[in-house]
Amino acid sequence: MPDGERQELIGALKKKWESLNKQFQEKTHYVMPLDTVGKKNRMDGLTKEMDQIESDIKRLQKNYIFVDTTQPSSMW
Repeated sequence: MPDGERQELIGALKKKWESLNKQFQEKTHYVMPLDTVGKKNRMDGLTKEMDQIESDIKRLQKNYIFVDTTQPSSMW
């Protein structure tokens, strides 16, 4: 993966993480506790997504990144 593309991807992931963190911080400052299943699930979802983004950023910050282009894309 070219260094410019890698840096661009890391920057986009950091912006996404900042957005999620802002949402997380807003929800943790509520006066009401997480008393419903929906509120708890949203907080758990935000936490999991933030953890995954942090993991992805760490992976991308390594010196060498290999992308397997022989396998068909699983996105479609």
